[in-house]
Parts: sequence; structure tokens; C-alpha cells
Amino acid sequence: LARAANAGAAGRAERCEQELGLVQEALRRAIAEKDDAQQRLASADGDRVLLEEVAEGKVSALLRLSELEAERMRLRSRVGELEERLRALGAPDSSPDKSPRLMQGKTDATATVHSYVSSVAALLRRQVGKTPETGGEA
Repeated sequence: LARAANAGAAGRAERCEQELGLVQEALRRAIAEKDDAQQRLASADGDRVLLEEVAEGKVSALLRLSELEAERMRLRSRVGELEERLRALGAPDSSPDKSPRLMQGKTDATATVHSYVSSVAALLRRQVGKTPETGGEA
């Protein structure tokens, strides 16, 4: 009777060990799945943070673009106002190559060249004494 009880207990112990092995294997798989899920979660969180930073950058860039566009419109309006004032003052054209300042510069440059040529001609006349047109020596 004791042998039968021992054999029955040994069989139950063997089955318990088999079940324990299965439970341990299931536990190892569950732990591996949990670790994998945590890694994917960390990766997803990193991606989310990166995407949030990119989105914030885009929003900042869009806001800056909007500010620049508003500034461009203000400057365009100001240029229009200044062009009207120039026309009212009698400026022929406000294009860069015909601006009053540039036209004055061209006039000044032409006057400087004429003055230089006249000075050189007067100097030559004094050195030579007479010009060929008046019959003198050249």
C-alpha cells in the first residue's frame, strides 16, 4: 500500500514538475513580450517627441513666415507711398536707374568730367600759347 501511495505521489510530482516547466516557459515568454513591448513603447515615445519637436519647428517656421509676409506687405505699402510722394514732388520715375539721387549723381559726374576737360584744355592753351584754331603754334 505504501508503494502504491509512493508511486501515485511520484506520478503527481512528475506531472506537477511538467506543469511547473510549462508555467515557467509561459512566464519567460510573457516577460520577453513585456520587454519587447516596453522597447517599442520607448521607441514610439522617442518618435512622438521627435515628431512634436518637428511640428513645433514647423509651427515656428510658419509663424515666422507669416510675420515676414506681413512685413513684406507693410514694406510694399510704404514703397507705394514713397513712390506717390516722389511723383508728387515731380520725380520722373522712381525706378532705381532713374532715381533722383542717381540722376543727381550722373549730373555731378558729367559736370566733373566737363570741368576736368576744361581745366586740361586751359592748361594746354597756357603752355602752348595759342590754339591751332586761332592760327598760333600748336
